[in-house]
Amino acid sequence: MPYKVILLAVLNGIAALGLIFTLVFYDDIQLSEIRYDNIINMDEVKGWSHLIIAGDTITKVGAQEATLNRKTEIDPLKIIQLEQLLRDVQVKRLLQNVSKSDCDSVMPMQIFEGQKSFAQLSIARYDNKDIWFKDGKAYWVEIPGYPFNLYNEFQPNSEAWRDRRLLNAQWLSMKSLSIQYLAPKKEPLYITFKNSFYQVQSVSRLDSIKLYDYIEAVQELRAYQKIQDIGLLKKWQARSPNAIVELEDLLERQNITLKLYRDSIFYWGISESAVRKPKRQLVQILPETAERLLKTTAYFER
Repeated sequence: MPYKVILLAVLNGIAALGLIFTLVFYDDIQLSEIRYDNIINMDEVKGWSHLIIAGDTITKVGAQEATLNRKTEIDPLKIIQLEQLLRDVQVKRLLQNVSKSDCDSVMPMQIFEGQKSFAQLSIARYDNKDIWFKDGKAYWVEIPGYPFNLYNEFQPNSEAWRDRRLLNAQWLSMKSLSIQYLAPKKEPLYITFKNSFYQVQSVSRLDSIKLYDYIEAVQELRAYQKIQDIGLLKKWQARSPNAIVELEDLLERQNITLKLYRDSIFYWGISESAVRKPKRQLVQILPETAERLLKTTAYFER
């Protein structure tokens, strides 16, 4: 009999502790057990024309091209990332008693198709969680397996989002790519599109795999940073470049000349375009990035 009394007392104690824990844990956030799917309709995301996030406007000007506040060209990889995040973000829980005033940081976001706003949200952080507000409700959101803070990913940043591509090269639209080596003097490189694939001038036995990998790499090359310093631009303009890269594309706005200069640490580049703004842009390039671009004709021999 005493054994049963002791057992009953222990069970009642555990139940009481559980109740206390539950009341304390849910005092701050009450969670609904309802499970939701994506917070944004995937079909809607495909048709967006511009986003307004915390007063900054991201405007689409191509399939994966966009500008920030109609001034800064955004890296296409950032646009791809934002679209993918919007498609993948899922509601983990509906929060019953969290308001925007409870959150550490809040920024509104609107998604537009033309003049029509088809989604209005607020992105927030609360207790180290990503909280999105939609239609007056607060949702704890996540992307399964994605380790980064979603608030930071969507927060507009002109420097971090800036398009740093050295050459806007794209498969099948790039007509030719040439590199003249001036210091030290080397055999020039000429790549042209011919008969459904690219050819390298003066190469009799072409290693097509190397050529394919090279063009793939060229599309992804990015400057370490873009430099907004007129005095420094003029300094490099007064010098003779080590190499001159010229890209001719089917789209005139993609045509570009890149003059490369070497110092003891970095490569420096001056990109020149007849139609893009600014017409001359000074960039700083990591040596390993420049070396992926600066190949000779012999590199493509099989």
